[in-house]
Amino acid sequence: MTDQKEKIKKKGSNILGVLFCAGLALGWGGCAVGLYQYPAVAQMADPQASYPALQPSEVYFFISKDAFPKELQSGFVGTLMSPSNTQWTRKDLIREFQKKAAEIGANAIIFDRVQPSNEGFGFQIYQAGASAYRLFKQSPSEDVDLSSAKYGTQDPDLSLIK
Repeated sequence: MTDQKEKIKKKGSNILGVLFCAGLALGWGGCAVGLYQYPAVAQMADPQASYPALQPSEVYFFISKDAFPKELQSGFVGTLMSPSNTQWTRKDLIREFQKKAAEIGANAIIFDRVQPSNEGFGFQIYQAGASAYRLFKQSPSEDVDLSSAKYGTQDPDLSLIK
C-alpha cells in the first residue's frame, strides 16, 4: 500500500511541475508579446519609383535640406513613421529609421517631428516622423558616400528637433 501512495505522490509532483512550467511559459509568452517592437513604416512618395536598396550604415541624418552637401542633388523618396504602439528608445528610433530608409533606397533623413515621452526612472520612449531623400550627383541610381558630409550624422541630437 505504501508503494501505491509513493507512486501517487510522484505523479502529483510531476503534474505540479508540468503545470508550473506551463504557467511559466505562458507568462514569458505574454512578456514576449509586450516586448515586440514593430518596424518603422515607410510610405513611398511615388510607388512606381524604385531606388537601389542601401545598407543602414549608408544612411545619414540632416537637420534640414539646407544642410545637404551643395554638390549633390536630392530626390524625395518618402516618409518614415514610428508605429503608434511602439516603445522605442532613442537608439531604436535611429536604427529603425536608418534600416527602413535603406530598404526604400534613401540615404538621407530629416526629422519632421520627434515626440519623446518620459516613462519614469529616466526612461524615455520616442514617436517620430521623418522625410527620406536620395542624395546623388548625376543619377539617383548611383552610390554616394555621405560619411564626409559636413552636416550629416548617424547619431542625431533629437533634442534639436521641434
